[in-house]
Amino acid sequence: MGRSAGTGVTTGTRVAVRIAIGAIAVVVVALAADAVGRRWAPGLAAVLATAVVAARAVAVERERRVWTPLALGLGTAAAGALATGTPSELVWLAATSAIGVTVVGLMRRSFVRAPASTWMDGVVATLTFAAAGIALVQSGRPLGDLAFVVVILAIAAMSGWRPGVRWLLLGGAMLAWFVADLATTTTAAAEIPFAAAFWPAGLGLLAAAAWAPPHDADQTVTADGVRVLLLPAGFSVVALGLLALDHVTALNDVTVVLALAAVLVALARTTITLREYQLLAEARHESLTDALTGLPSRRHFHRRLEAVLREADAEDLPFALLIFDLDRFKELNDTLGHAAGDALLQLVGRRLTEALAGDDALIARLGGDEFAVLLPPGADRAAALAAGTTVVDAVARPFAIDGLALDVGVSVGVALHPDHATEGGELLRRADVAMYLAKGAGGGVALYDPARDLHTRDRLALGQQLRDALDGDQLEVFFQPKADPQLGRVVGMEALVRWRHPVNGLLVPADFLPLAARSGAMGRLTRRVLDVALGRLAAWRAEGLDLTVAVNLAPGDLHDDALPADVLALLDAHGLPPTALTLEVREDALTAGARDATATLDALARRGVTIALDDYGTGRSSLHHLRRLPLAELKVDRTLIAALTGDEDAAAIVATTLALARALRLRVVAEGVEDDGTWEALARLGADAIQGHVLSRPLPAAQATAWLAARREGAIARVPLPGAPTRQTTRPHR
Repeated sequence: MGRSAGTGVTTGTRVAVRIAIGAIAVVVVALAADAVGRRWAPGLAAVLATAVVAARAVAVERERRVWTPLALGLGTAAAGALATGTPSELVWLAATSAIGVTVVGLMRRSFVRAPASTWMDGVVATLTFAAAGIALVQSGRPLGDLAFVVVILAIAAMSGWRPGVRWLLLGGAMLAWFVADLATTTTAAAEIPFAAAFWPAGLGLLAAAAWAPPHDADQTVTADGVRVLLLPAGFSVVALGLLALDHVTALNDVTVVLALAAVLVALARTTITLREYQLLAEARHESLTDALTGLPSRRHFHRRLEAVLREADAEDLPFALLIFDLDRFKELNDTLGHAAGDALLQLVGRRLTEALAGDDALIARLGGDEFAVLLPPGADRAAALAAGTTVVDAVARPFAIDGLALDVGVSVGVALHPDHATEGGELLRRADVAMYLAKGAGGGVALYDPARDLHTRDRLALGQQLRDALDGDQLEVFFQPKADPQLGRVVGMEALVRWRHPVNGLLVPADFLPLAARSGAMGRLTRRVLDVALGRLAAWRAEGLDLTVAVNLAPGDLHDDALPADVLALLDAHGLPPTALTLEVREDALTAGARDATATLDALARRGVTIALDDYGTGRSSLHHLRRLPLAELKVDRTLIAALTGDEDAAAIVATTLALARALRLRVVAEGVEDDGTWEALARLGADAIQGHVLSRPLPAAQATAWLAARREGAIARVPLPGAPTRQTTRPHR
């Protein structure tokens, strides 16, 4: 144990001595206080409490407005107590009024963003307290203290019974004063042990409350549910009690008027609360219902999706999600106006509700022309595809809008839980991916296919690699020949891009063109293919081959204002006339932004470039495109050509198409020709050109050059054409 230098007294001894002296001081103070009696003790306690609270007001600027009124009130109480020796009515009024102001200030900090109804609670509380204070100066103070206790209990209840230390100390102070006032205003003083100590004890708790650290609940006090009426109801009861007391013991007029005003404000506050609840219920309903169609809204859909996920996971059940939108909706909006578009959406909502009424499915409008169907737990793949077919059939029937019968298609994407995803957001995303797969197939229903999801990690990496490939030499242009089916003469080549990926090998356009479109690289890719194809065509023409070349345009290319100038610049750079180039466009590329697409194609056609409509026969508005676009050529889709020799309906469609093309002065190219019989049938029908494996698969440039050289010297074969003039036909070797 350590010793003090020069004295030999240990530190422990000094501590013991100080404790003993402190104990003696406490005994002396206690004896002195007892000798002084009750005259000075309340005043001294009030002085100390005033000093402590005032110190808080000075030290913490942001709480100065809260604690300064209490310091002033306690100072007044201290002066009165020192003068009278006991807490008089004046002392009580000064102190409790100051506490009331401080409590309101603390509540204001807690309810800093409270609505008007909450502040009306403060008005009710103030009126009730004033009425009770004026009445109890004459009839007794304990009820006034008890009113504060009720207020603090209400605050504690509204905070979820987590009011914080500060509110607990304030409540304890009011309880202590209640006991003290009960002892001084009744004959129970002798029955309450240490009754005189409760007044200074309350002052001590008030001083401690000033320095208590603010609790989080002080800043987050909220009122909802039944608790929102607790505070006004409590004060209303007190005010009504005062009015009832006035009939037993006549109170002064001021008390009666204040109590009556408190009751009226409480009634007004209750009316506002009920109206707020009604408006809240209406707002919740509106937020969960789409205003235009009356279907559940996006918010409602997401809530229900989370509930179905929990139910499905708990019971280990599958369910399905369908996402779909309307085909050509933007075009309809642009043509007929938004009012017609809104009317269409309303009709679609009604049809969907009727069509799926018995499936226990939730149908929601997610926004714009996008809808969703959430099937209940237990719905498997077959049920999902059946629901998708129901949606397609429901929307397929024409809609009567503004005197017109509108044919509107729909593309439905289906995602299954848990096969495709186990989380709501991912399930939605994959249903959306499936919807775009359906769009790419011309509409209908498509199930999510991970292999075709462009947003997987591997696909995102592939997108970056594609941008690198455009800067290097990985992209290659293959060529597939076209031939006159009657003469067998090669008339042109179609340029088809391929990607020789260093890891994944040779990739066809379906593997990477969607990535190019989404990443904004399609413009560069199209120009690269044009440059290579025109360069190769120039070389073939220099060798004496009278050929043309065809290049496919992507949907985004049709809205590129710089495309016509760039195409003409490339033709000029390679010394080729515009007639040497054919640009092929698909019907589905013309559905959005049709005006821009037409303007781009018109600019090219006016300069002599041939415009061809690719995959003719797969769309729903082909005749419209034939009339509107500057076309010179039709390419009949391979699905019709493949069935030409075995399906009378397909043969009739092809024959009709050829007759229509001749009437419109359009050339017809048949793609997907796989066998001699199809070749002969097309020759008999008068097709201008054929393309397909019967001639050759797409070939790299060097092999295509060798193939052309071999055909230049190739044998001549006869193709019998029953009913046609006898002539010799030349067809290239395969």
